[in-house]
Order: sequence, then C-alpha cells, then structure tokens
Amino acid sequence: MTLTLVDDLVLSERSATTGGHRCLDRIPGSALRGWAAARLYDALGEDAWAVFHSGAVRFGDARPTGPGGQPSWPVPLCWHADKGRPDRPPQVGGAWLAEHLFNLAEAPDPAELARVVAQPRGLRDGYVTADGRCVRPVHRERTMTAIDGDGVVADGQLFSYQSLARDQRFEGYIAIDRTVPRAVAERVLGAFDGTIRIGRSRASGYGRVRAQVGPARTPPATPALAGPTLRLWLLSDAWLRDASGQPTLCPEGELLGLPGARLDLARSFIRTRRVSAWNAHRALPEVERQLLQAGSVITLQRDGGYVADELQRLATHGIGFGRALGLGEVLVDPPLLRGLHPSFDAAQAPIRPAEPAAAPAAPAGSPLLAFLAARSRRSSHADAAAGFVADARRALLRRWSAIRRYQALAPETPMGPGPSQWGAVASAAMRCASVDALRIALLGAAEGNGAPRGAVPAGDGHWDAMKAHERGADGGARRLSLRDWIAETLDALSADTRFAGDDARLDAWQRLCADARRLALHTGQAALDDAQRASGRVAAKEQA
Repeated sequence: MTLTLVDDLVLSERSATTGGHRCLDRIPGSALRGWAAARLYDALGEDAWAVFHSGAVRFGDARPTGPGGQPSWPVPLCWHADKGRPDRPPQVGGAWLAEHLFNLAEAPDPAELARVVAQPRGLRDGYVTADGRCVRPVHRERTMTAIDGDGVVADGQLFSYQSLARDQRFEGYIAIDRTVPRAVAERVLGAFDGTIRIGRSRASGYGRVRAQVGPARTPPATPALAGPTLRLWLLSDAWLRDASGQPTLCPEGELLGLPGARLDLARSFIRTRRVSAWNAHRALPEVERQLLQAGSVITLQRDGGYVADELQRLATHGIGFGRALGLGEVLVDPPLLRGLHPSFDAAQAPIRPAEPAAAPAAPAGSPLLAFLAARSRRSSHADAAAGFVADARRALLRRWSAIRRYQALAPETPMGPGPSQWGAVASAAMRCASVDALRIALLGAAEGNGAPRGAVPAGDGHWDAMKAHERGADGGARRLSLRDWIAETLDALSADTRFAGDDARLDAWQRLCADARRLALHTGQAALDDAQRASGRVAAKEQA
C-alpha cells in the first residue's frame, strides 16, 4: 500500500496535550487500523470481530520509500560509525558507506575490535534500503494559538506541532489470513482506495493522505540456519509479555516461541520506549505499552539450531502481542546484518559519492599549541559568521524596505515573518546536514521530482505574499519577495569560502535568523528605521 501525504501529517510520539510534541518518522499500523475501523466496524457486523479483534488482519507500519520507490527499514541499532574518524562519515550524499559502517553484532572480541574501530558511535535514526540509500523523512514545525469563543487569541494558549511534511511517500502493508472471507478482505482493502484522513488536528488542515493498494511485494526468502545463532531485526516496535502476563523488555527465547534459545546480550542492541495510546472512539487512554523500539537487533543462541517452521513463523507473523497494530514485525537473519560491514545489493547499488578529502594531520606539538589552534579555529568561524550575518542583514533590510515602499504600506501596518516564522526557518537548520538539504527543507525541490514542498512554499503569506518591483541585472524588471531573499542568501552561504564546512554554514544561518528575529521588522516602519540606522552606524564604524 502506497501512501502519499497530501497535507502535513501529525503523528505524535505521545498523546499528552502539554509540552513539545515530536512526530513519528513513520505511519504506525494503529493509525491505519483506526481509519479502517471508523469506516467499516458497524457495516461489517459479526465480521468486525475477525477483522479488528482476532489478529487475522494485520495493519503494518508504513515506512518512507527510497528515491526510486524502494522499501526501507529502520537503521539497525548494531550499526556504528567511528566517532574518532570524522573523515570517514557513515553516509555521504544520501548513501550509506558500507566500509564506514561497523556491525557490532558480528564484531570480533574486544581486543580485536579496538584495532578496527577506535570510538564506536551508534546510529540512532534514519532508514536504509537494500541498495544502501539513506532515507530520512522531512519534518516541519508550526506554532499556533488557541482561539477564544469570541474569536480572539486565547491568552497563554500558544502551542506547536511537529509534522511529516506533505508530498512524501510511504509504503505499508495489510496482511490478511486465508480464514477471512474474500468479500470481507476486499472491503478492508477498499477502505484504502482514495483519500484517507489520519493523525491529529485534522480539523486544522492536517491529515489527508492519498492511499493506493497494489499487488504484494515478494517477501524475502526465509534463510536456512545451520548454526546456533539467530538474529532478528525489528522493523517495528515489539510488545512482549511474560508467562504471567506482565510486560517485559527482555526478549528471551521462550517469549518468542523458541524454547531453549538464550538471549546473547553482548551481541544484542535493544532500545525501549513507552506508549500511552488514546482511543478516540471510547475517548479513553489505552493500556500503556512498554515496547522494544524499531531498529533493535536481538541475537539468540540455541544448541541444535532452528527448524524451518520456526523461522517461517517468525518471518510471517512476527513476535509478541499487538500484531494487528503493526507491532512485532521482524526480519530473520537479514543479509544486511551478516559480516562486520553490511553488504548492499550490488544489482541496485547507488552511485558512489565522491570521497571526502582527508583531514590534514594535526601538527605535532605541546597541548598548548593544540589549544591555541582550536581557539584560532573558533575565532575564525566567529569572524566569518559575523561577516556573513552583517552582509545578509543589509540585504534583508534593503529588500524589506523596497517591499514596504512598493506596496505603499502605512507606517503602522505589520508585514512579513514574525518571531515564530523566524524560529521555524532557524530550527530547520538543526535537522539538516548540509546547506543543500536546508534549501530543500525551506524552499522545496524542483517541480516534478516528487520531493516534498518546503516550509516556505511559493505564495506563503508571511514570506512570499508581498513583493517589490526591482530592476534586474540584465536591465529587465523582476518581482522579488522575502522568499527570494532566502534563496539568494542560501546561494551566498554555499559559495562563502570563509567557512570550514556545512556545519559552520548552518550555524551561521541560525545566527542570522536569531539576529533578524531580534529586529522585529514585522511590527512596522519604526522597527525598520531603527534597524537601518543601527546598520548605517556599524557600516560607518567599519569604514573608519
């Protein structure tokens, strides 16, 4: 099932109504199951039990797709990069670099491992495809306020949502046992033919998703294991309970239907989280679930090995409880977890990015020389950032003033982005690894390539609604807005050779946004005049 986001989609990690909300990076099966129940539960009559309570129908998580539409899986927690080698990044240009990744589930003994990787750092986010593509869903943040019954802004009711940006594609599945009548199965699939609405804040313009059901992908072949080691890669969260019905976070073999199998803690990499789901139909919270997190890797040892039926059951039905909600999906002994370095599908290997230039060796010397060199680098970055901010601020003031004059706005009339809008474009840099990624996050990508729209789309009411008529370099006229200023400033930032790399450039962008936010130019002409006078004094001082 392919899911394309028509609107931004709010899928909060927790159901609380206070505090900051982090959005999931996937569409959970529980959200898809909830949509199907809202559409079909009453109409199915007695068949509703088979669909929604028996476990015969399972709604899997929908994960982001790769650039070619290929499925992706959460990065396994056993993958590590070498923190002490910044010249060997785990991924470059949207591709994971196999020779820079270390699978510690297959690591040698500690003494040998120290010679292979000096400072292992675990990877905690992102997705990987069979051909080694790195997929990271794009999130967007928006700050809003509640409205009183008389239509004015409620005092102290400011809140924000983090959401999955629209125009992204996800792929999920619905597994239906043969015990379900074919007519009932077709009705379940028919509920996902067209536009569906899921997630939070649907009345505020969120939640429309275009769904399309297609033929099932061929599942990966279940391997035949000859040895005592079995490795399970969690593709979704898993909910386990012990023999007494209590939740447990220790995936022993007995709980997985593998009697006699022992958990190998040294080669298992497990993270956990708690979920307190909200049942919208009953208007009550569900039972709190303590889950093993997607991406966890479980390694089991059993003398005598494993039989084919056990492995087939794990691959088909997963582990634990809540499988109808998409929980417990696993890959059994996947190829990407064999060997110290992953081996990607050579038939679909991504284009190799250019190898980054090796960092120059640090000069030999005393600790004092190292300290002075580090301070010099920090000072150089501060000077470069200050120069960039000053140049960009002057361009911003010119553009802002030109727009106000061209639009003939009264001095007291507000215009342009306020503090929350500047905060949004600044925080985008915290989620991007390069200036190019920041450009896509803010302005979107070229039309027709299926990339998501940016946080500052064309026609935006704060950034692009008002424009000034200016003369172009070729003598012709052009209409320019504050959104165009963002594009020009990002171009200048990419070409600025004063910065050591993208990390320094992204830091300079955040400094610029903080500086512009302090100016409060949106409040009217008076703030703009004050900023122009202050900028003129600084320029005169620099010339003197």
